[in-house]
Amino acid sequence: MDNKPDWFGALPDPLILHILSSCQMKDVIRTGVLSKRWRLLWTSAHYLSFTHSPKSNRYVTEFIKSIDDALILSKSSKLNEFSVEFLYSNRFIKNSCCAMRNV
Repeated sequence: MDNKPDWFGALPDPLILHILSSCQMKDVIRTGVLSKRWRLLWTSAHYLSFTHSPKSNRYVTEFIKSIDDALILSKSSKLNEFSVEFLYSNRFIKNSCCAMRNV
């Protein structure tokens, strides 16, 4: 077994969050599998940025659901920036209107 120190894991949370702020949201959330300490660390991120690629296998409705789930878990009082990027289509108008009524 390797007894080398875990320098990255020893970094303070604010510094780790600063590093994570330059990553895609899907990658930031994936860091939760690294350790118990990291499991919900992403919820303290000050920048939430979501991007849906037209080449993605996920439907936009699944993408929007994942954003909702992330926002429920995030500590929004610490949020400095929030962005969502996806290809707009007229077929989303019905879904958008329903979502807006539920807010």
